[in-house]
Amino acid sequence: MDAHQTQIFTAIIIAASLIGGILLLLVILLVRQQRRNAALYLSKIDAEMRTLENERQRVAVDLHDELGPILAAIKFKLSSINTPDSDDAIELEESHELLNDVINRLRGIANDLMPVALLKKGILVALTGFLDKMRSTVPVTIDLEHTELPILSPDYTITLFRIIQEIIHNTLKHSQATKLTIRLSAKENSVLLETSDNGIGFNYNIASQENMGLGLRNILSRTEVLRGHMHIESTPGTGTKYTISVPFQS
Repeated sequence: MDAHQTQIFTAIIIAASLIGGILLLLVILLVRQQRRNAALYLSKIDAEMRTLENERQRVAVDLHDELGPILAAIKFKLSSINTPDSDDAIELEESHELLNDVINRLRGIANDLMPVALLKKGILVALTGFLDKMRSTVPVTIDLEHTELPILSPDYTITLFRIIQEIIHNTLKHSQATKLTIRLSAKENSVLLETSDNGIGFNYNIASQENMGLGLRNILSRTEVLRGHMHIESTPGTGTKYTISVPFQS
């Protein structure tokens, strides 16, 4: 190889090295930008969910602390009225019963917005109470299996509870199942949520690519906020299984 060929070969190597270095730099910048975008997306979703939960809690407190005492005062006023007229007495009794229904419904709405037991006694107690109420109103048998869980932070507990609620809602709305099993356990440094139903199932690949429903998006978004992973196993006619693993956040 003469001097001219050596110079050309050297120039090619230098040019290739420069191009390779530029491409590598672009890849690094692209990866960093994607990570930054993913972090911003999760931060945005997290902020939206926190805002939603704060609003739910505010409304629940307003219903319980403001409307509750007013209705209780009205109930006391009605109870203190005495009338010799039998028709009026019947009317008062019916009004009293209606007011009781309103108060009970108000408590139910406030508890649905933000279950008191969820923050005071943890997700297992809150979930057990939630399922106990649902069993008398839905045509699906819902079983809960669990192991002991560590103490979890309030935000973590609320988000995990909402994930389970969304799965139950999806099952009741779409699956035509007669049975749903929910399993919660501690695995190494994560909480493992597994659910399975005997419904009609669906094609998850098509659903995720074409038009993921709001319920699935909510479950996925909440799982991502907890830095977790979600796997769905479902095909038409075989039911649906969710496997969600989220790292501990105490």
